[in-house]
Formats: sequence, structure tokens, C-alpha cells
Amino acid sequence: MLNYEVTDPQDIQNPIPKDKRSEQLLAYHGTSLSYAEDIEKEGFAPNQLPYSMEDIDTVNRAYKRLKWSGISGSGYPTISTFTIGQNKSRKEFKPISFACRYEYARNYATNPGGETIKNLIIAIEEFEQFKDNENLRNKNITDLQKKLRSPPTLEMLRKTQPGAAKEQAIKEEKAIKRAIENCQNQKLLKNMWNELSKIREKYIQVFEQHKPVVYAIPARPEWFKSEPYPNAIDISINRAIDAEHLFARIEFPNDLEWVFPPPPTIKNP
Repeated sequence: MLNYEVTDPQDIQNPIPKDKRSEQLLAYHGTSLSYAEDIEKEGFAPNQLPYSMEDIDTVNRAYKRLKWSGISGSGYPTISTFTIGQNKSRKEFKPISFACRYEYARNYATNPGGETIKNLIIAIEEFEQFKDNENLRNKNITDLQKKLRSPPTLEMLRKTQPGAAKEQAIKEEKAIKRAIENCQNQKLLKNMWNELSKIREKYIQVFEQHKPVVYAIPARPEWFKSEPYPNAIDISINRAIDAEHLFARIEFPNDLEWVFPPPPTIKNP
């Protein structure tokens, strides 16, 4: 395995020499140096995750009970969609993604502890703010109350829609009213926070001690769910990739900055 080090936190140029990259198409994975020992011993395997999906599910459930999406637009919206998948499709099998464009993997490596752990920590810390900030709670309650009154109101749907649509309207109305009650229940919020704070403690060290790293492997078509091509930015492996196939490791400074990648120079197929 080749080793490279980038010292400029704004440098977006691929440090692997062009002559070595021209020999074969490479796929890159940005992550944290905390996982380097396992990667360089075991390689990459689908569903080999540095976090528990049960922990992700626990945080998501807390937010759902409040019908709240957080503050920043990161955190809960990310772990409830990209991490766990639609209808929890990734809960049992979470793929490992690569990019054939180095810049995207480099930017991904700026996420402390990786994308999921970064957003898990954000979600938990924003939940703490919600628990402690009456203004946040009141705003969410107001938003939920508007949903009950906005046309067509849930009451109207409940009275006019037949069959399954009516049942869904009744169910949603009950869920909103329950969420409002939950937002006002300090004992419940404290109990949920106690559970979430324990999850935070499991991941805060890798989050705070993050050092960015990118690994490169050959982009062999048989290793991926979809055909790799030079501008691919999200392709997942479909099998375990042994450590012997690691082509290069690229380390970066702790203050690595996200840099908007330049436009591709090669047309996609």
C-alpha cells in the first residue's frame, strides 16, 4: 500500500501521481484514522460499521415522538434517511460507499468520525437544546398545532375521506396530539435525554479525536453494485474487499477544509 500525506488543509489535488492513477481506475473512501487499524487488517466489508444501527434507531425514535426535525438541517434528517434508509431498508445491511473522484472522498473525510457519527452527535446535542430551551419546544408545538388547523385539516380528512385514507388521517391526528403532549412532558424529555446521552458517550471520543484519511482501492467492476466510471461519486461495494487490495492511504491535517470540487473533465457514460 502506498502512503501519502497532504499538509495543506485547502489542497484538493490528488497526491497520487498521475502515472500510478493511469494504470487503473481507483475508488476512494474518506473516513477517520480511528478506523485505520481495522481497515488495514480486515479491509472493507459491507455492513462492517463503526456504530450500532440500534443506537441510530433510538435517536430517530426520540425525534419521531416529538415530530421535530432538529435545528441545523443536519443531524436527525441525515441519520433518519441516508443512514437508516427508506423504511429502515439499511438497518440490517448498510453499504460502504466509494467515489471514483478523489475530491469527493477527500471532502467526506472532513466529517468527524465519518458522516453518520458526525450527524448522530449533532442530533443528540440538538435534542439536548430542545430539552433545555422552552422557545424551541414552544415553536415546535405551534408548528404542530398549525398542522391540525391547516386546510385541508386532519379533522376534515377524517370526516370526508373513505377507508384507508380516513384511517391514516385519524392516525396522524393522534400522533400530532401525542407529540404535542410529549413536548410538554419534562419527565419524558429528561428520560429520553438520559438514554441519548449514554449513546453520545460511546462515540464522542472518535468524534473529537478525528483525523481525516482517504483509502484508495482498484475500482474493479465485479466489486461494486454498479459499474464504476471516472466521475462516479457514490458507488457501493457488493462484497468484502481484503486489506491486501488497499492501493493507497492518504492522511490529512486535522483542520482539513471542505472544498467545493471542480467540475468533471471526463464525460459520464
